[in-house]
Amino acid sequence: MKIVAGLGCIDDYPLFCEAGADEFFCGYVPYTWTKRYGTTLALNRREVLCYQVQLGAYSELEILAGMREVYKRPIHLTFNSLYYIPEQYPMIEDIIRSCMELDFQSFILADPALIVYLRKQRVDCQIHLSGETGENNRKMLETFQNLDLKRMIFHRKNTIEDMASMIAARKTAGEKRSGTEFEAFVLNELCQFSGSFCNSLHCDELGHLCHVPYWLRPQKAEDGFRCQSVVLGYRVVVWNSFQSMPVPYAGATLSSGSGVVAFSPFRRASGMNDSGRGCAVFM
Repeated sequence: MKIVAGLGCIDDYPLFCEAGADEFFCGYVPYTWTKRYGTTLALNRREVLCYQVQLGAYSELEILAGMREVYKRPIHLTFNSLYYIPEQYPMIEDIIRSCMELDFQSFILADPALIVYLRKQRVDCQIHLSGETGENNRKMLETFQNLDLKRMIFHRKNTIEDMASMIAARKTAGEKRSGTEFEAFVLNELCQFSGSFCNSLHCDELGHLCHVPYWLRPQKAEDGFRCQSVVLGYRVVVWNSFQSMPVPYAGATLSSGSGVVAFSPFRRASGMNDSGRGCAVFM
């Protein structure tokens, strides 16, 4: 198992390497994109400028590429929006090709149309399917493997049973699916949403919705539907907010309010993703 840590700025890279992180993910939104589209047509759904959650200049990528040569830990760049308008796809292709010139070869993508577009344009990069994409199951994995998927990142509300089922199916599938890597997501901050169903904006103009007070309760049998993954995710959030409440897994609360569930259920996954950005989080 490997630990995948999020970078909010390039200064975090050597610190996280020395702390034991094996891989990294990092957002990259050029200011030219931000100036043109603002928060309404985001590249990465993290359009924040007042503090560091991602890179915003090509020169930062150049510095980070130099650091990578020293520490030898891979870095995956993220483009997490669920959709783009037609004029943006060629722009994203240009951004990705410019990143590949610095030997950034793997990209975390959430928009299926973008993945199709890049393959049609013969952009030969490694693609990690973002946990922001939505529900994960065997058929979904089979569909995306037709586009030469390198890794699937489970979204934060997947149950352990669901993840184990997909990993087991990978072993018996053969062909491309047999080489699929998996990454389990560690819930960070106090977010009550699951990626693709997020109903808030990450920007400077609005406050963080995760800081709005709310009350949650465990699911009851009379609710009439099975939604264990949501309950699991929500109970972790409640535990972050109110540490006196019981939770199904042991863990630790970090400096930003992050929740880290016990690692043992995830040992069969290829990686453990810590989603902290904009703060120093060590695992």
